[in-house]
Amino acid sequence: MSTVNHTCSALLFDMDGTLIDSAAAIEQAWKVWADNAGVTMQAPSTYHGRTARSFLPELVSADRLEAELQALALLEENPQTEIPLIAGAKQILEAIPADRWAIVTSSVQSVALARLSAAQILTPAVFITGGDVAKGKPAPHCYELGASCLGVAPADCVAFEDSLAGVQSAQAAGCFCIAVEGTADRSELARHADIVVPTLESVQVSYQDGQLHLQIHL
Repeated sequence: MSTVNHTCSALLFDMDGTLIDSAAAIEQAWKVWADNAGVTMQAPSTYHGRTARSFLPELVSADRLEAELQALALLEENPQTEIPLIAGAKQILEAIPADRWAIVTSSVQSVALARLSAAQILTPAVFITGGDVAKGKPAPHCYELGASCLGVAPADCVAFEDSLAGVQSAQAAGCFCIAVEGTADRSELARHADIVVPTLESVQVSYQDGQLHLQIHL
């Protein structure tokens, strides 16, 4: 086993599939929505990491878009399956100061809050959701905004992601990106991420002298 050491000022976390295991809840909500809307869903990899507003226009006509966004949000705000923490997430969050991390998610705020509550994670002070930027992932704006709200440059942040769109977003913003396997396979993630780990348990974080020190075990 080898170890990579990295130092930064702040951590930016995607939420779904990175901090919390919400894949089952997401896919169930989208399946129910698709059945109700009379559309055929593609593979989950096509929508994980993207905002519903960016993806639904591929499935429904413009005159139905707002109503279908509301219908989907209502389903996602009321998850019908358990949403546990990703292995290793609790240990990392407990090791870092509250003003040194943010969530950067494609979910709308109401859905993100519901999932954080289900996973028993306190909402961080900096909480960027899909509605906060004009263009969602893979565009860089959400990660740029997260870093700015923490008062640091994206290049001085480490972003944790699980989806290809999310990794591309973090990289485009200039963040050092650690990808977590699960939503996408290692080969896809490795083409864009700086490092790919099987779980967050591979990453140890400590805070010393005003900096976050990461040990990444490969």
